[in-house]
Amino acid sequence: TNTWHFEEGPEPQSCWVTFSVHYDFKSAVHRKISDTFFHEVQKTMITAFDHGAISCIDHEGGNKQLITQF
Repeated sequence: TNTWHFEEGPEPQSCWVTFSVHYDFKSAVHRKISDTFFHEVQKTMITAFDHGAISCIDHEGGNKQLITQF
């Protein structure tokens, strides 16, 4: 399960986005493999979100500044 939570940001037309992922595997092998690559998958998902957000911002003519923290 993944969850995206949006909150009003500190400046007008800004927001905070909190992203969380929950996963569970019955197999210890699958769990270990997923743990090994979790941060890379997380970065890929956040980068995809950032690119989508920039596309929306471009369409609306807004500020393109995105600050991503891992």
